[in-house]
Amino acid sequence: MKKVAAILLTVVMVLALAACGGSKPEDKLIGSWKLTDAKAGEADDSMGQAISMITAMGGSVSIEFKKDGTGKLNMSLVSQTNDADFKWKLDNAQLVMMMDGEEDNTLGYSVEDGKLTLGRDGMQLVFEKNK
Repeated sequence: MKKVAAILLTVVMVLALAACGGSKPEDKLIGSWKLTDAKAGEADDSMGQAISMITAMGGSVSIEFKKDGTGKLNMSLVSQTNDADFKWKLDNAQLVMMMDGEEDNTLGYSVEDGKLTLGRDGMQLVFEKNK
């Protein structure tokens, strides 16, 4: 009887710890996000300018982060859509995005109130989580 009680107590403790476990920082990124604002910094930033132009012309930019460390960047304008697959990871509070054949992009990031902000060199991209 003592063995059964010990086993039950162990199972209850494991379940309690699993239920109380906090989420990982990566969990906040998981999902699909739509670009809502782009601000180019003081430096000449062609990417920020291009994204601002796309949104001004009625296009859209979205990004998806998957649990397996992969993702997809989608840019649509009029009838043209471009997708780019990437891998991602968090490293010392920085988001590192890796696309085939390109240098790794290391970005600052924050997730607050359903908004994801990515930034580098004065440029900020603000995304809202798709529901």
